[in-house]
Parts: sequence; C-alpha cells; structure tokens
Amino acid sequence: MINDIEGYLSKRLDIKTIRLIYSTNNITPEQSDKYKHLFEYVLFKINETYLGYDIMVNDENKIKHFNWCWNNFFNIHKNTYKFLNTEKIKNILYSYFLTSYYNTIDEKYSFKDERELYQTILKNIHITFTLNTYKTKYYIDELLNIHESVNFG
Repeated sequence: MINDIEGYLSKRLDIKTIRLIYSTNNITPEQSDKYKHLFEYVLFKINETYLGYDIMVNDENKIKHFNWCWNNFFNIHKNTYKFLNTEKIKNILYSYFLTSYYNTIDEKYSFKDERELYQTILKNIHITFTLNTYKTKYYIDELLNIHESVNFG
C-alpha cells in the first residue's frame, strides 16, 4: 500500500503515456493554459491579500477571502474564462487552496516561509498544467479532475 502511494506521488510517467492520456481526454494546450492562469491568479490574489493567521483562524474568513479572490478573477476576465466559472471548479480550487495554503500557514510561519510556500504551490501548478513535461500520475489526475469539471459546450 505504501509503495503504491509512493509510486503514485513520485514515479514519473513517460511523455508518450502522458500524451496518450491528454489525447484520450481531449485536453488541449489552450485549455490547460486557461486552467493554469486561473490557478495562478487565484493563488497570487490569496497570497497578496492574505490578512494573517490571526484573522484567518476560522473557516468563515477563509471562505470569504477565497470567494473575494475568485470573484476578482471573474470580474476581470468575464467572457474569456466564463466556462470555468462553475461551482464544481470553485469547490475544487477552494479545497486545493484550503489544504495547500490556508491550513498550512499558522502562527509560526514567517514571511520567508510564506514566500517559500507560495513558490512551492506555484511550482505544483506549473507541473500540473504544463502539458509537455514529465508528470506523476498524481499530477495527471489533478489535471483530469479539473478538465472533467469543465463544460466547453
């Protein structure tokens, strides 16, 4: 079981397998770039406007802050990204940032720690949404989860 999890998180898939997965799921570079832009922008806004651990202690403040960042993105990119403005994607992003950002920072975090956390999350976003790069199954599944939540209709 542990070896399966380690492989899932760390074993890189070859590029041919990755391209086959993209092709099978109709994932295009343009779509992936839009997902990446959404994640990067929301991360940037969360990081730039984070009010500190003492303010963000309760879930209500985290949700309000996230919603403000989410709405800010869609106020700026009304038409270009409207297909991404769904509750399902919003919930996926909130869950992602709740785990990777909001619940990671605590009273012991310094500004340097926050910058390192930001860079780590940004790196993970780039790995997930940059198509022509090696990935583990974990990153492929992250991309598929987002892609399956989008209605390009």
